[in-house]
Amino acid sequence: MDALDSKIKDPIERNRLARIFEQDLGNIIGYVVPLRRIPTKSGVPRWTSQPWFTASPQLFLVPGDSPLGYRLPLESLP
Repeated sequence: MDALDSKIKDPIERNRLARIFEQDLGNIIGYVVPLRRIPTKSGVPRWTSQPWFTASPQLFLVPGDSPLGYRLPLESLP
């Protein structure tokens, strides 16, 4: 969101922003499982997972109303 171009006069955008800021920040909204597809010699790929080491026990999403997967702070993960 650009503070200089918040589009606050647009009623649809104003309602969207109100919904975002009215959400309780203490609520869990989803869970993330880090998956990676690995090719195998047989040609049938398999899935694997490994822990993500974050600075805190919680992972904080980028603010917005997009689905959880689009708001992950991937640049802050190893």
